Amino acid sequence: MRLNLQILRDELAPLEFSSHLAPGAATRTCTYALPLVPGEPLEEGPVYVTEASELPAHPSTSGIASVICVGQPTASWRHGDLDILWTEEGAIDVRALLARVTRSFARHEEWERSMRGQIEEAGQPRELGLVLEGLLAHQLLDERRIEAGAGLLGWDVFDRYLCVSIASVQRGQSQERLESTARSLSGRIGELACVMHGEHLVVCNLTRAGTDEEGMLRRLAGVFVPGLLAVGASEAYGDLKNTFYYYNQALAAALLGIRRRPESACWRYTDFLLADMLRRVRVRQIPAALTPPGLLRLMEHDRANGTDLTRLLRGYLDRDRNVTRTARDLFLTRSTCIRHLEQIVEISGLDLDDPDVRLACDIALRLHERE
Repeated sequence: MRLNLQILRDELAPLEFSSHLAPGAATRTCTYALPLVPGEPLEEGPVYVTEASELPAHPSTSGIASVICVGQPTASWRHGDLDILWTEEGAIDVRALLARVTRSFARHEEWERSMRGQIEEAGQPRELGLVLEGLLAHQLLDERRIEAGAGLLGWDVFDRYLCVSIASVQRGQSQERLESTARSLSGRIGELACVMHGEHLVVCNLTRAGTDEEGMLRRLAGVFVPGLLAVGASEAYGDLKNTFYYYNQALAAALLGIRRRPESACWRYTDFLLADMLRRVRVRQIPAALTPPGLLRLMEHDRANGTDLTRLLRGYLDRDRNVTRTARDLFLTRSTCIRHLEQIVEISGLDLDDPDVRLACDIALRLHERE
């Protein structure tokens, strides 16, 4: 199974989770769910489900373990070399959480069986599948092997490509409906000039299909149905060796799209580029550590005095420092807006005429927003 904690976090909505993910989490593979047994070392592969209070003082793991727990774990777990999600204590019973995680694995297993059967019927070259496996694992492959694998379908490594992720099966879908979708996709492999890899990924060759991104997504539109699959599309790219990076784009588009535009059947990475940049930063760092000191002083002033100057600063930056538009949209008189902006500069010491300062503040303010 190709589930990981990034996908499971979305599968478990509306539960909200905090997280610490080790590098490479997007392509890490989890195989099944297990209750944590106190005293036993954790291995890479399973997803361990537990109460935070049951975790030992320090992680003892073989490889990069995956853990979901109820309650906040200690700092050694939150900053260790592992993937961990945690929800608030009392948000869900740990047995109910284990049951939900187990059901997610079962749904994905059904989808994987359907896709695997269709791939075998389509007769895709085994060597190309192995090449894709290596690329997605970010392995250093011999370029001649990549060229030979692509050549089995008459492809060139430097054709134009598009990744489409069909990684996240939504809740409540029947096996029959999943198989029907898999058949629809596999039956159009020749027309789409694509290969399927596992239950996860479709790599489309735009050059051989004689189309561009828009045209390919229009061809795929009839296969994917809102509410059945979380489907994300990467940007087009011109080197098959870079599939790893664009696969991550497709995954990110699916993860963000299902949160923000659940009514859609297909989400494009280009629509979520900034959101993904911010998401990746949040995974590795807390927002306060990337916030200019002057902006932190302004936020603290708002908390202490019940003012809303930080919101005004965000509105001012969003409107390209246009005082008239800022005052109008935030329902202030122009003179009041100017007076508050002067107060912001006085409290924060920020030089808002410096484009680097404005950019740093803009990014920091977005990092402080909740997803």
